[in-house]
Amino acid sequence: MQPIGAIIKKYFGILIIALAFIVAAGIVMFNNMSLPMVSGSYVAEQGDTITAIASNYGVTPKEIYDLNYPDITPSTVITPGTRISVPRNASGKRTTIMIVHWQVEPGVRESVDFMAREYEKLHPNVRVVQNAMPSQTYGQWFVTQMVGGNPPDLIEVGQGVPYNILIQYYLRYFHPLTEYVSQPNPYNADNEFANVPLKDTMRDGMRTAYVDEVQEYMTVPLSFFMIRLFYNKKLYQKLTGRDTPPKDWREFMAACREIRKQKYVRSSDAATVTKLRKRIDELKSSLSTADAAARASDVNVTVASIQKEIDGIIGRSPNYVPLANTGGYFNMTRQYIIDPVTTTVRYDADLNRDGTTPGDEAYFAMRLKKFDMHHPAYNAAFSMLSNMSATALIEGFIGLNYDDGPLMFVQQRAVFYAMGTWDVSYVQKYANENGFEISVIDFPIPADNDPEFGKFMQGPAQDRASQGFPFACPTPHNAPERKKAAIDFLLFLSSKRNNERLNAQIGWMPSIRNIEAKGILAQFNQRLDGVPGVMNWSAFGGETSIKWNQMYNLFLVGQITYDKLVKDFQPFYLSQSVKDIENWYKNAQLGMQNSEKALAMIRAKAFTAGDSNAREDYFMKYRYSTRRCTGSSLGYYRTRNWMDDIEKNGTASRFNPEYPPYSFTPEALARIKQRR
Repeated sequence: MQPIGAIIKKYFGILIIALAFIVAAGIVMFNNMSLPMVSGSYVAEQGDTITAIASNYGVTPKEIYDLNYPDITPSTVITPGTRISVPRNASGKRTTIMIVHWQVEPGVRESVDFMAREYEKLHPNVRVVQNAMPSQTYGQWFVTQMVGGNPPDLIEVGQGVPYNILIQYYLRYFHPLTEYVSQPNPYNADNEFANVPLKDTMRDGMRTAYVDEVQEYMTVPLSFFMIRLFYNKKLYQKLTGRDTPPKDWREFMAACREIRKQKYVRSSDAATVTKLRKRIDELKSSLSTADAAARASDVNVTVASIQKEIDGIIGRSPNYVPLANTGGYFNMTRQYIIDPVTTTVRYDADLNRDGTTPGDEAYFAMRLKKFDMHHPAYNAAFSMLSNMSATALIEGFIGLNYDDGPLMFVQQRAVFYAMGTWDVSYVQKYANENGFEISVIDFPIPADNDPEFGKFMQGPAQDRASQGFPFACPTPHNAPERKKAAIDFLLFLSSKRNNERLNAQIGWMPSIRNIEAKGILAQFNQRLDGVPGVMNWSAFGGETSIKWNQMYNLFLVGQITYDKLVKDFQPFYLSQSVKDIENWYKNAQLGMQNSEKALAMIRAKAFTAGDSNAREDYFMKYRYSTRRCTGSSLGYYRTRNWMDDIEKNGTASRFNPEYPPYSFTPEALARIKQRR
């Protein structure tokens, strides 16, 4: 025992230290038994919160705090670069993607959120976050996110960013989607599009999604938009006594005249009028008593006084408005009702017979005295415009805002309203809340046998329908998981079934073919056959555009006649458009630096491409883009020569000998007219 005691006494200090170490280790082991075991760590990024990190890993914030205590507590502000331990029971890091748009109409955000949750059911490790930005500030926000290197993963494009700037961003920040839209959409595996490339499932073949300057498909549109004429069915019947809507121009104008003569009594005034009329009925009923003869004179005086008050209320009430379009949006209606009358001007204005009449060609034709503004078709069109602005529209409509139009319609002060399918859902909502029914009709154009305008009609206007709600993917290259998930979510939204569900909840038309429209949208049928108008007096902007807008608006509000418009505008147009056309081309030349930037980016990608196929693809795009740039310069000098030729010789070699006149087969004319 003596040796053991001596040993303990000699090494007592060391034994105490060892014992303390064993006890401490036991305490740590015991504590760890009550906490989640560490599975790994996560390095915080800009904007991260403990709640978001916990959600991404499928755990609770408390588990994160407990595991990282005392370094991280609920009061700790997480800075980028902070390493955070993740519990062992975490289900694996989720990939979070953000989708941003400017559509704040009712139903859009709710529908996108619903589809995001549906996608997450199929992909539990992906989280979709939505952000809707006001359209007024969208452009500034867009540029800030791109330049700051913090873009969302899917972003709606086309609002608030000049096109030439957007091209630069496409080349610098966005991922081309050509390889995805050129293949079948995997989410269409159970329908007729299983083996059809995505672009061919779209209503317009994705023409608007292809960017010539980049030579790639850069967006995927999720909706389809059209324009039609809506009307309040019950109000129309009440004010006109007709059960069927107007089918042509004459019936439409007759209905507008009937509507305009009648008074719109506001709800507050209507309640007062109802009470006053009830009082009149009570007074008249009281005359049936025994002393009626003695009281008749006093009662009649009172009734007359009350009726005078009623007449005063109704007299100061505004008239009903036949058509609720206001301001610049009236041109949307004009393009469908009035412009088809001018299509025969192409016979004289389309000098090269290519079916189009761009601004410079129309100008050359007028300078060559092929036609002028007193062309019979223009006289007819502006006669219709004068009648329409005086009869169908509210006085001062040019100065009203866009919102004033739908407001008059939902207040039931206006009977007709021309709008696109993007407005249908919320107008329908207000109609339901206010107890009236809206229906859709085609724009009422002159009939073939119209005594004044029929001879100018070859058919209705071609629909200006287009794909919309387009999304592009600017996910940074250092986030491949996010890019993969973002594009996959875009494919999910553009499949037939999901695109139908997305748009059905919003109240928009799907961008995918073979989907039957529901509700009021079923009344929309796209017209592929139609005729173009020739009303491009301000195509090149500048002084000509300013002068035209001034004269045109004065004409619309009835301050000048069409003869006065022609007298003041036509000489100015013939003399000033030369300068405006030249300035237009010069500005195009100034914009060449932007094209050069795009060319430089494509060329750099060609030189740094990893394989020969990709290199050749980029060089093909480079050659095409170079041709487009040189084509602009050649176009300017060619146009300058034509103008000089006209100035000196009164002719232009480009148009000699003259092309033969237009000729249409009876079948072609019949096909167009039968779509009316």
